[in-house]
This record gives sequence, C-alpha cells and structure tokens, in this order.
Amino acid sequence: MSLKFHGLPEVVFILPDVYLYLETKEFGGDKYDNGVITPR
Repeated sequence: MSLKFHGLPEVVFILPDVYLYLETKEFGGDKYDNGVITPR
C-alpha cells in the first residue's frame, strides 16, 4: 500500500507497511468513520 504514495507531490518519506496492525490491516491512531472519531 505504501507504494501508492511514492512520487506524489510533497511526500517526504513513506513508512513501510510493516507498521500495519496485521490482524485488522489498519494503521494506528483513532478510527474515523462517517464523521465519528472513535478512540482505540
């Protein structure tokens, strides 16, 4: 997934996909769904 951002304007660096939560295939941080922020 991280390769999709390679070469975009103003992208300085890209963290590798190993930072995914492998069991849910999501990145860290709070979840944003339909305008609602849910803390994890």
